[in-house]
Amino acid sequence: MPAQVSQFERIVFQIEELRREAVEMDQLPTVGAHLAHARRKFHELWTNHKSALAKQALVLFGRLYEVDVEWPTCCQTSACESGN
Repeated sequence: MPAQVSQFERIVFQIEELRREAVEMDQLPTVGAHLAHARRKFHELWTNHKSALAKQALVLFGRLYEVDVEWPTCCQTSACESGN
């Protein structure tokens, strides 16, 4: 598995931790697992309240998208994992 996969997963984990923290602090409503919804909510929180937590999450989303663009298409399939 490429090194980017673990970096991708690390960033997603960090975003999920921030989302949970924001929900616990009543800064974000509980949202589904879809990252696009979570990113939009963090963006709204940043736009409306300049939350440091939201800014940190948006930076992580930026890193996540960079990794996603760099990740070869072949590695986004199960064929890559099986060595094909």
